Amino acid sequence: MRTQLLAIVLVLSACSFSGEISIGARPEDAAEGLIEEVLADQIGLGELVASCNEPASDEVGSRFLCSATTGDGRTIEMRAVIEEDESAFVRTTNVVLAENIDEVTATIESEVERMAGVELQAGALDCGTETLIVDSADQVVCPLTDPVGDVFETIITFHGLDTDNTTFDFEVITDR
Repeated sequence: MRTQLLAIVLVLSACSFSGEISIGARPEDAAEGLIEEVLADQIGLGELVASCNEPASDEVGSRFLCSATTGDGRTIEMRAVIEEDESAFVRTTNVVLAENIDEVTATIESEVERMAGVELQAGALDCGTETLIVDSADQVVCPLTDPVGDVFETIITFHGLDTDNTTFDFEVITDR
């Protein structure tokens, strides 16, 4: 048996930043600086090593892709756009900030309680406390402990992490 709830809507804080591009700097270099100096602090996973593709042009509105590697080898993906006033806007596409994890897990725990008719202990769904980097399917897997101590994989799939309208659905794997 699998239990699933689709499309829970929460307004999650996005990880993004706008910053100035130095006169004469290439946009991709400026974006890499923003990622390593500013977004790294927002994300909270330590030092990041960034790399950005060269945009097709230096015109306002030109988009390009960036990525950053964490100290433990995980990859954060980003989209960047050249803005007016010689600035760039960079947004992560596969990150759930630590500040949002409690809200996500509490919402899922509440829905599991409602659907299964059980009362879970606080923290029954354990996704950790640090920023999450989702996999290529925009998923993370977290353990959910029921009232008798059985542990079930819970797959959380995020949608729109690169927008201001992030939603998620989840699936508790109950068949063994």
